[in-house]
Amino acid sequence: MILLPCYDRTFEDHDEMAKTAAKKKGEGAPPRADGRKALLLYLHPEVTLALKKAALEVSKPAYEVAEGAIKEWLRRRK
Repeated sequence: MILLPCYDRTFEDHDEMAKTAAKKKGEGAPPRADGRKALLLYLHPEVTLALKKAALEVSKPAYEVAEGAIKEWLRRRK
């Protein structure tokens, strides 16, 4: 067994250290089969609530409603 120091912790093997480093770089999640990528948006609480309610009304996930609205906005913008 090899103990490698990393900050204030030790890892029992190199693989565990590599996994932790990859997660810190945002490389830990495997690619999605549908090709989608994560995007973090900061929205006002009232916008988030309205989006969730609208998504429930049309029986779709909120990300689909948001993606559709963004695509439409981008299409009209051209």
